[in-house]
Amino acid sequence: MPWELQACSFLTAYLSNRARRTVFRMSSERVPGGVVHALPADLRTALIADGAVLALWKDITPLARNEFICWVEDAKQDTTRQRRVRRTREELEEGKRRPCCWPGCKHRETSGT
Repeated sequence: MPWELQACSFLTAYLSNRARRTVFRMSSERVPGGVVHALPADLRTALIADGAVLALWKDITPLARNEFICWVEDAKQDTTRQRRVRRTREELEEGKRRPCCWPGCKHRETSGT
């Protein structure tokens, strides 16, 4: 086999292994959830797809993450849920730390006890 083909096949194998390690590292990375709600799989996938958005997610408080999660999970239709997952990424990129126009998680205890 000519050296060019050997080099090409080595490079292809190297890049394939590197891509697999990167995907595994991203998919196995711990992504924090909220106070009351666990992080749903579809929102987690959207967050880890973009490192900048994931960093913004980790920067907000657990209570703020809980608000976004509850907002996503409160959707009754799948299309609404998908839109809210997309909007979560967009609002984080816009610097918002809570979902826009959301009265808050109704599952949190408000009495403070």
